[in-house]
Formats: sequence, structure tokens, C-alpha cells
Amino acid sequence: MSSDNSNQSNPKQPNQDRSNPKQTNTIIADTGPLIALALTQTLSLTCEILGNVIVPNTVYLEAMADLSRPGAKRILKSFEMKHFKVEQVSIDEKDQLMVNVLDQGEAEAIVLAKRNKSPVLMDERLGRKVAKQAGLSVIGTCGVFIALKKKGKIKAVAPLIDVLTNAGYRLSDNLIKQVKLMVGE
Repeated sequence: MSSDNSNQSNPKQPNQDRSNPKQTNTIIADTGPLIALALTQTLSLTCEILGNVIVPNTVYLEAMADLSRPGAKRILKSFEMKHFKVEQVSIDEKDQLMVNVLDQGEAEAIVLAKRNKSPVLMDERLGRKVAKQAGLSVIGTCGVFIALKKKGKIKAVAPLIDVLTNAGYRLSDNLIKQVKLMVGE
């Protein structure tokens, strides 16, 4: 799973400081961040700082496909506790090209975020790029970690990053360095 959780604002796209997300009414989540947040046991804290989390049905199915996978049972528990809402998404012709470029879950997350005028929680580099090109605000897992630390919900980000890298979640050395610098670790 390749991730680009860059949390620096893009000067060409105002109001996208992903290192300090404001509580929004709704954020649309892709599978990768759900898994990462489950692995680091920060799913419920994420809902506290980001607001309502909506997950496209395909993302839900991807996350629940194998309950023996790391983090899957925590994700299921979060759904059972109603931390997330699942929505069916239909992709019309004008958005069909996204499905040819991205996986179905990423495409549905972007389509749903566009329809709801909501930010999207996504880690995959190509998906983030497509979401930004669609004018969406994007936050990644590391952006959530930064926000959690800034709001005093967690003490440190580095141990969470270690959990992810030890589980095979790929984060670039540059990203890890940037995130640690942003939170003073």
C-alpha cells in the first residue's frame, strides 16, 4: 500500500491546510486510512476531531472482506458502534473514467465527496492527486495523527507511525521526517 500523506498546503488550492483540519460536518473515507487508523487504535478519536465519517459501500466491503486481516475487527466494531455511516454510491458516465484510473473504493470516495462537498480521507498518492484535481480538500492518515496530537488526543505521533511501518504500511522517509518535525518529535 503506497501512501502519500503529505500534509503541507498546496499554494494553488487555498483553504486546504491538512495539518490542522477543522471539524467538518462530514468527511468521506477511503479504505487505506480506515485500516491505518484501526491498526493504531485511533478510529474513534478520528471521529471526534473530523466529525461524521461516511464510507462508500465498496470501501466498507473492502475493509470487511477478510476479518482476519489486521485492523479489520476494529473497523467492524467502529461500524457497529455507528462511528461511520455507509452509503451506496453510483458512478455516472462523467465519473466513469476515474474507475479506469483508480480502484472502485477510491473512485466512489471521490465521487461521494464531490457530491457532498466534503473533504476526503485518502492516502493513496494517485487518488489524492485525482481528488485535489477535482477541487477536494484531502487529508491523509498522518494529517489525522497531527491533528490528534495538536488537539491533545494523543501524546505522540512517532509510535503510531512505527505501528504502521511495522505492519507494512509504506510511508516515505521524507513524509515521516516532515510529520515528526510538524509535531516537534
